[in-house]
Amino acid sequence: FFSVELQRVRADNLIPDFIPCSTIIISPRATVHKLATSHVEDIAYLSHDEVIKLFNDAALALERLRASTAGSTEEALQDNALQFYREKAVALQDVKNRLLRRKLRDLPVQ
Repeated sequence: FFSVELQRVRADNLIPDFIPCSTIIISPRATVHKLATSHVEDIAYLSHDEVIKLFNDAALALERLRASTAGSTEEALQDNALQFYREKAVALQDVKNRLLRRKLRDLPVQ
């Protein structure tokens, strides 16, 4: 199923070929049904709580950045943004790592 979707977005030029794609399942379930184990491939997994934490961390970083804007130069704002994003692990690479950290295949099978 997921490879069909990827083929379609590539064929429709919605995502360029040089951009890597990943499938992420966000679910309250923390197990994989035994009949689904052959379909998990390289699919990443996030719980609802992890998604909420990611968004809360991003919101906190943006709030700190907004609070630091008064009297700041553009360069200082860029430095502050990077610092705040890193502190909350919401810089681009951090977000990618958080999204892809856990694989569906690593969950217990029920």
